[in-house]
Amino acid sequence: MEKVLDNTLTEKSKDNAERKTKMKMKLTVGEEDNRKEIETAAENSRLRGELDKLRSQLPQAAIIIQQPAQDFPDRERLSLLSKLEKAETRVRTLEKQLEENSKRWGRQKQDMLTRLREHNYGLERTLSTVAHDLPLKSV
Repeated sequence: MEKVLDNTLTEKSKDNAERKTKMKMKLTVGEEDNRKEIETAAENSRLRGELDKLRSQLPQAAIIIQQPAQDFPDRERLSLLSKLEKAETRVRTLEKQLEENSKRWGRQKQDMLTRLREHNYGLERTLSTVAHDLPLKSV
């Protein structure tokens, strides 16, 4: 009988110990949840403050950005249009020059690469140029 009582007493003490550890775990989980809630609430309040600050600054920034429309006199408008036209023609001529120069530089580069390869392989050019496919002079 004493053994049975001892066994039940030890079982109860084990159960109580398990319950206590479970309760402690629940408390730590609960404390962690509570801590997370506090952190999120603090973050929310900080973000709300930033939003309020931005909202108060928004009308001032919009006023600074907007500028009143200006009406130009006809002479000034015509002079601006002529300047624009001159600038556009200059851009077109510069683009043409750039295209021509790039073609010329490409040909020169290819010619130099050909000469370099000929030199590396021992093929030297002669000083006299040979004219091919020219019509013969009739006497």
